Amino acid sequence: MEISYILIIGLLIWISVLTFFIYKINNHYQKLSSWSKKESLSGVIETIIEKYNLLDSQQEDLKKQLTELGQVSKLHLTKIGLVRFNPFERVGGEQSFIVAIVDSSINGIVLTFLYTRDGVRVYTKKLANGHCKEMELSAEEKEAIKKAS
Repeated sequence: MEISYILIIGLLIWISVLTFFIYKINNHYQKLSSWSKKESLSGVIETIIEKYNLLDSQQEDLKKQLTELGQVSKLHLTKIGLVRFNPFERVGGEQSFIVAIVDSSINGIVLTFLYTRDGVRVYTKKLANGHCKEMELSAEEKEAIKKAS
């Protein structure tokens, strides 16, 4: 009879411990699912997975757009070099200047503004990879291209 009392007391303690843990798990479950309108934890998990998949697909779309923008931006004329110079030794100061406007591959244009007594003359040269195929570049134009790149 004594052994049966010990077994019953042991079982009661075991049931009390299990009841305590079930109570803690139930409270935790209630906290997890309280923000959701779903009644089950599996519904909450499904909602989280759906949102994760949506965010993952949006992230992939943003990566593609960023890559495309990076490729397009290489074609923009974003670098500028300016050189002032005096083309005629005896006339005035450095009133003439050259502007080189290029992209990341050194494609673009060189604008040369020559100031003379008669007025200002403007010349342009097209650049491809830092070189002009139609005409030779002057030292000042090369310097402007170097400053721009």
